[in-house]
Amino acid sequence: MNSPNHRLSLFTVLVVDDDDLLRWFMTQVLEDGGYRVISAENGRVAWELLWREVGSIDAVVTDVVMPEMNGVELAARIAALPDAPPLVLVSAEPYPYAVQDHPFLPKPFQPEQLLTIVGGVLGPWSTARWDRGGHCLAPLNGVNWN
Repeated sequence: MNSPNHRLSLFTVLVVDDDDLLRWFMTQVLEDGGYRVISAENGRVAWELLWREVGSIDAVVTDVVMPEMNGVELAARIAALPDAPPLVLVSAEPYPYAVQDHPFLPKPFQPEQLLTIVGGVLGPWSTARWDRGGHCLAPLNGVNWN
């Protein structure tokens, strides 16, 4: 993590996109935001990672249009898991049917938009701010955790 003020890395996010540059960008943004990130180049690889990392992936951010297995199919498979992680769909194409069940982030987007939507699906613990020593810099609801 490059930032001295970061989130405690309690959350692991799986980033799925067939565009290498965008996958790298999302990974960097989330890592700089304090998340642990695993990435996959398509839905098939993501599905394999979900099975291998069962229970350790807290959220998935996936492109919609990809080869081998698209984001909508991946979302359907994830939904069938007993402890399905929350999912965010991203795409340059409008996909209103996908938005009905999952948060949708249209491309292009700003880094803060990605952090906000991922923090939103993970809940309030993902938005607490911590320093490298584990001291809470921006407590939740005014509660000081130090």
